Amino acid sequence: MGMDWHSSGITTSVVGALKRGLAPVEWELGPHVCGGRGRHSRKTPAELAGIGERVGFDGEALARSCARAGWSPRS
Repeated sequence: MGMDWHSSGITTSVVGALKRGLAPVEWELGPHVCGGRGRHSRKTPAELAGIGERVGFDGEALARSCARAGWSPRS
């Protein structure tokens, strides 16, 4: 699931709760939650790159494709 900064507060709150709740078991279960509200959203590209390095996909390319699609936490 992806979202941009226009998303409702409840959506970003739920994703934040998922991020905190899944963090201890994300490597066992598989899903990784990136980003967050406000300043945390600006860390999304770095989070994607870090997970990509550990899991084995090009997280930097994914972050670039998100930016090309019009989503960027930097704007």
